[in-house]
Amino acid sequence: MKLFLNLAVLLALFQGQARAASEADMLETPYEIAGQKFKVAKTLKAGAEALSLTGYGVRKKKVVFVKVNVYVASHYVSNPTAWSAKDLTASLKKQNRRVLNLNFMRDVPGEKIKSAFEESLKENGLDPARKDIAKVLASMAASDLKEKDQLAFTGTIDTAKNEQTLVAKGPKGSVEVKSDSIVDDMWSIWFGKPADGGLEELKTELSALPH
Repeated sequence: MKLFLNLAVLLALFQGQARAASEADMLETPYEIAGQKFKVAKTLKAGAEALSLTGYGVRKKKVVFVKVNVYVASHYVSNPTAWSAKDLTASLKKQNRRVLNLNFMRDVPGEKIKSAFEESLKENGLDPARKDIAKVLASMAASDLKEKDQLAFTGTIDTAKNEQTLVAKGPKGSVEVKSDSIVDDMWSIWFGKPADGGLEELKTELSALPH
């Protein structure tokens, strides 16, 4: 009986430590919507690779005269030691894997997501009708996002082949697109020239390494 109790105590301690470690790996954002606090992981698994968080924030969009919260964005990279908010272009080029997660705080029609992305791409001198970009945008328009849905972008860079692979995954499926610049081009929505003040604020939040 004593041995059984000792084992039970050890198991409880182990489970408690595992739970603590898991919770320690989460950051609680300062954003609380309708009583719900959003948590963001410090690290993220992408295949066999562990990616590190560079920052997180809320995408705010002005509708008429009111700012609304659209989604919580969190950004991860494979080489955090090479990350610098002072030179985002150089920092991104040193990442062979990136992930951007968008956790929606409200219902958003797919067509509105598509048009918002098109606006940002045009702001950065890119053509939304270009074949590879258009394929990604078409997948955005194909389904509406509901509150608490997630849209995840995973970018992989193969410098030897001069090839970039983007996987965009939503609640109803995913699309994979390859070209020589698709990841860099789609990332310009959040890390390029901001199309509005909300994206400018989010860019700063996504770029600042958390402590």
